Amino acid sequence: MRKFTMKKKIEKKSGYSKHRIDGIVTLVASLLVLFSSMIDPLLSVIIALLFLVSYSIFKIFIDKR
Repeated sequence: MRKFTMKKKIEKKSGYSKHRIDGIVTLVASLLVLFSSMIDPLLSVIIALLFLVSYSIFKIFIDKR
């Protein structure tokens, strides 16, 4: 129980929670896909799939909330 409260204090002190960072990564990925679709639709699909797979691997194997 003590680790959980200490972790929350650290997140509040730093100002960035993991949910905020997840949101920023998602926003950057969506903007990159949006603007790459103006250049080449195939490139947009490839970038979207790469972000989706890499983010899924990160959430499953690395991020242990």
